[in-house]
Amino acid sequence: MHAQALPDRFQRIETARSEAFVTALLTQPDHYLCVAEENQAIIGLIEFREVRVDAPPPLVQRRFVAIESVIVAQSHQRRGVGRGLMQHVEEWAATQTIAVIEFSVYAFNQNAIRFYESLGYTVVSQRMAKQA
Repeated sequence: MHAQALPDRFQRIETARSEAFVTALLTQPDHYLCVAEENQAIIGLIEFREVRVDAPPPLVQRRFVAIESVIVAQSHQRRGVGRGLMQHVEEWAATQTIAVIEFSVYAFNQNAIRFYESLGYTVVSQRMAKQA
């Protein structure tokens, strides 16, 4: 879907995340990966990290969870897998006393936008681009 909508940013791939990618991810501090399984097969995953911002004024110091990716097998979409993964991150953030969860979603991905809105997420900023 991403490669079709934005071929200048994404390439077509067979697997969502390679073993090497996952291994490298798990060695990074404050990075987390949770999976949803069914019959010992991964049907979804969520990758997230804790972010601490020590910014000069006018920005404020803050701490939040950044969701890097949510992937659910097409065969398992609209079955509560993504909702469960998001809920897991929300519960984890609460145990860490982190009150804010943020992520980016591409404007073309209207299904994802509707999904996140159904969970109570709202737009905070928009990134715009123009071909030069």
